[in-house]
Amino acid sequence: MSVTVIDLGYDWALTGFGRRSCPGFPLELIFLGTSSGTPTKTRNVSAAAIKRADSKDWYLVDCGEGTQHQVLRTSLSLRRLRAIFITHVHGDHCYGLPGLLASAALSGRTEGLCIVGPRDIQRLVEVIREVSNLYLPYDVEIIDVATRVDGIDTACFSVQPVPLSHRVPSFGYVFREHAEKPRLDPKRLLRDGIPQGPAWSRLLAEGALKLEDGRVVHASDYLAIPRRHPVPREERLVSGHRAAGAAGLVGRYNSHCSGVASGQRRRADQGQQTPGAN
Repeated sequence: MSVTVIDLGYDWALTGFGRRSCPGFPLELIFLGTSSGTPTKTRNVSAAAIKRADSKDWYLVDCGEGTQHQVLRTSLSLRRLRAIFITHVHGDHCYGLPGLLASAALSGRTEGLCIVGPRDIQRLVEVIREVSNLYLPYDVEIIDVATRVDGIDTACFSVQPVPLSHRVPSFGYVFREHAEKPRLDPKRLLRDGIPQGPAWSRLLAEGALKLEDGRVVHASDYLAIPRRHPVPREERLVSGHRAAGAAGLVGRYNSHCSGVASGQRRRADQGQQTPGAN
């Protein structure tokens, strides 16, 4: 199981935004912003999208000001955004949240959206909605991450919060890809005269099946090639800042993802945080 640590703060900045996928793995990290405190001419403040390469569904980690504008430069759709994970309440990690929620509404979104983050994120969203009379035609569920230390299940990933050391409550998020369920290859089944119907479900569930003609067939002989990579599944930690709480995971950093681990990595703005940077 490989772990890649991607820090959205000033220590691990990448020029502009870009897609980074590791050879042999189907996950994509799309950097929508990597600057800390304030944006620069070439980089927006913190936000990153994570998705499977074979799916249009995606998940957002942090939502700094201007994130929705960065999304317009990608193929990501606000209608296919499945959940938002906020690492902490400093502005360069969450000031873009109200605008993104409003734009999702204007795009025609009606499906509910889950936001996971520190407790104060709920107060931020509620105040903005009240003061600006923001109407959202979809339900927003806000989860206090401190109450979900056992993790959060989504359609594509199980997400495990990791407490980090920062001036305010801060969390990284470990995304573990769900295992692909085994499935049978219809062409091979039909080729061997195994008719479509309840027998296929029984074969997959029981592992073996005796046919009416006396043959005994085994599911292992008819499994389809996985659509995605075999185990071990990909696992990533996305955090708002590199901090003492993630030291053990940093030590397991997998450098085969060269787009992140190579010389393209550099400190933003000569490695200096803007006064008041978060």
